[in-house]
Amino acid sequence: MHQPPSLQIADPIRLSDIRKTGEVRFEAQIKAAELDALRELLELLKLSKVTFSGVFEAEPNGDVILTGKIGATVVQPCSVTLEPVTTRIDSKVDRRFVVVTTPEDAGGETELKEDDPEDLLPESFNLFDLLAEGLALEIPLYPRIDDAEMIVSAVTEPGKSPMTDEEAKPFAGLAELKDQLEKKGDGS
Repeated sequence: MHQPPSLQIADPIRLSDIRKTGEVRFEAQIKAAELDALRELLELLKLSKVTFSGVFEAEPNGDVILTGKIGATVVQPCSVTLEPVTTRIDSKVDRRFVVVTTPEDAGGETELKEDDPEDLLPESFNLFDLLAEGLALEIPLYPRIDDAEMIVSAVTEPGKSPMTDEEAKPFAGLAELKDQLEKKGDGS
């Protein structure tokens, strides 16, 4: 088995090359400027040890499947304390890019399903964009350091009691109203 070609993350992988050979393997190389752009795009404090490798495979029906791996170490601000939180990401990438036929090609109408996890097949694949999408899906939405605790504060005008979480729920007063109506119905 031979080593996949080393490509710059900015090098496009053309659909015609995938179809010609049946598959294109890659191991993306990321320059410092591209790493900085990716860090900024994902709003990270730090981004390091980034890897992206895989294979694009042509299917007999014209679709293309991407199977690969993404790795990175990301540093984000803690959602509670704003202290740096480091997370290691090692994830698989499985994507299908489908050929969309027009009604003329299919001999009738063609529908695209909104909830379909497939992507439309482009003329070329941008590894930087695919890496950015893959990392965006994997980085924690609300990173927290291990001992971070939420600080709860209640503020209200003088002489009144602050609203509790229970009272803020949309149906919090319904149980009380139901009890009052039941008491009236009992003749109390």
